[in-house]
Amino acid sequence: MRFSPAICCLLVAATWCAPYASAQDETSLQARIAARYDLAQAKAALRDYWQIEYPRQQREIDAAIELTET
Repeated sequence: MRFSPAICCLLVAATWCAPYASAQDETSLQARIAARYDLAQAKAALRDYWQIEYPRQQREIDAAIELTET
């Protein structure tokens, strides 16, 4: 069986580019993992603020208003 030069060139190019593509995929994967971790931390911080910090601040402000009114 005889292969055309174009197919041989494509095969050689694909063989040389494969490690580069997988390195890019791994870098992309690491970046996505880091972004998802950052997103999870941001969601936890937001949940903490709305469930703990915001009500605490609201209570302090309401107490200050009540004290000022009396």
